[in-house]
Amino acid sequence: MTLRTCIVTSDFYVQGETFINRHIQQLFGGAVGVICGRHLCNSPFSDLPVIERRPRSLSPLERAQDLILGVPSFLSHRSVRMPGPRMRAIIREFIVESKCDFMLAEYGTQAIPVVELAKELNIPLFGYLRGFDASSALRSVPTLLEYRHNIPTLAGLFSVSRFLLENLERHKIKLPPETHVIPSGVDTQAFTSDVKVEHSYLAVGRLVAKKDPLTTIRAFLEATQTTPEARLTVVGDGPLMNDCKDLLLRKDVEGKVNMLGAASHQCVRELLKKTAVFLQHSITDSHGNTEGLPTAIQEAMAAGCAIVTTRHAGIPEAIMHERNGLLVEEGDFWGYVKSIEKMQDSTIRHALMLQARADATERFDNHIGLKVLEGHIKRIVGGVRTK
Repeated sequence: MTLRTCIVTSDFYVQGETFINRHIQQLFGGAVGVICGRHLCNSPFSDLPVIERRPRSLSPLERAQDLILGVPSFLSHRSVRMPGPRMRAIIREFIVESKCDFMLAEYGTQAIPVVELAKELNIPLFGYLRGFDASSALRSVPTLLEYRHNIPTLAGLFSVSRFLLENLERHKIKLPPETHVIPSGVDTQAFTSDVKVEHSYLAVGRLVAKKDPLTTIRAFLEATQTTPEARLTVVGDGPLMNDCKDLLLRKDVEGKVNMLGAASHQCVRELLKKTAVFLQHSITDSHGNTEGLPTAIQEAMAAGCAIVTTRHAGIPEAIMHERNGLLVEEGDFWGYVKSIEKMQDSTIRHALMLQARADATERFDNHIGLKVLEGHIKRIVGGVRTK
């Protein structure tokens, strides 16, 4: 049974959201439409119908009227995310014309604006949790209330890690009966290991607080003082870029750390193939924002890198200490330093590399994950149709 998919997301198209773009392109042969909060108009999916939930076509007066007329929906669903009558009619027409069999909301927050329409049109709506939507988002009382009221009504809920589901339950949010953990996964064949460059280190990710790039750089420099040939490449951009560059200037270590900035996925893949050790010091930031299960770590495993990371969010669901990587507590600077030092032992490093690759192919191959997701959706949608 082939189903027609409608994806619900926030900004579209975002190059770094490989997991969402994969669903748009591949889930049941590709989506028939996308409902988004904002269309960035740079999508490679040029023939795909896309509609904004907040279109610029409505005048300020019409928006104000929609807000007032939307009060009943707010009272019914405990959410200000619900589109007003005009916008709801436009989205309803889009959904009907797409003839979709179900909607998949990428991030829990994106399920809320269409939950009312899904019920009205009797179309199963699924949510997919990925990180902030089940961590820092829960610090918002309105989000907490709308989750408690609407998440239990979804046809199904998927999550990249068990940690995020447990976080919802800690906040007294009831999970739907059909709730499943399915990591985003990676194309393990595209990340086959190459000849590793000795003493090469790599960190990949947005330079933001929850990635804690400053600790990664400081720990690398401390751990490799007696290894002058060691080199760290940091891929990513973000608000902490200048802080990272200032740190390197103060340390006077020109050439030892390369701040590469943002890079294409192809570039990252080629770097991972040749990198010996992957570093990621993820933490819970001051806003409560956490990872789900970082795609970069799954990619590093697939590329056969030895990994040093933290016991944070869903990471321990992928990295098992001294089996396929090394784990330290969040913020444990000296523990992180010692773990990086251990990676200079080739026997330890090579054993971790081999096991990381083996575990990635067994547990995080996205082709397998996609089939698992499709299997759950087929079964649930089929059950809805027979009721």
